[in-house]
Amino acid sequence: MGSAYQSDHGLAYPALPVVLRHRRTGAASEPHLAMLDTGADATLVPRDLLATIGKIEMLRSVKLRSHWGELRHAPLVLVDLEIAGEQLNAVEVVVDEIGKEAVIGRNILNRLIILLDGPGLRTDLLTRRPSRLR
Repeated sequence: MGSAYQSDHGLAYPALPVVLRHRRTGAASEPHLAMLDTGADATLVPRDLLATIGKIEMLRSVKLRSHWGELRHAPLVLVDLEIAGEQLNAVEVVVDEIGKEAVIGRNILNRLIILLDGPGLRTDLLTRRPSRLR
C-alpha cells in the first residue's frame, strides 16, 4: 500500500497514512497522513490526534531537540500503530503538544521496507525486499 508525495509545505515529501490504536480499548483514530523523516530519531504524533483514541498513560517524559536547536520536554506514550495497512504493536511515540503533523521517525522506519520513488512522487510500503535489492 502506498501514497503520493505531499506538497503542502512547498516541496514534495514522502508520506504514508497512519491509524493510532489505544492498546487497551482498541479505539482507533481516523487515518492521518504522516511525514516520513529519516532524520528524526522518534515518531511524533499531534496531541489532538492522540486525544481521539482516549486517555493514554504517559510512560515518561523525554527531551526533544528541534532542528533549530530548541529543547523541550514531551510525553512518551505506547500505542498500536497501523501504517499503510501494516500493523505495529506497542510502539513508543512522542506526543507533540504544539504541532498538528504526525512524523514517522527511525524508531518505526527501521522496522519497515519502504520505497521512496522521488521521480514518481510516490511512497510505497513493501511486504518483501525486491529481488534486485537482496
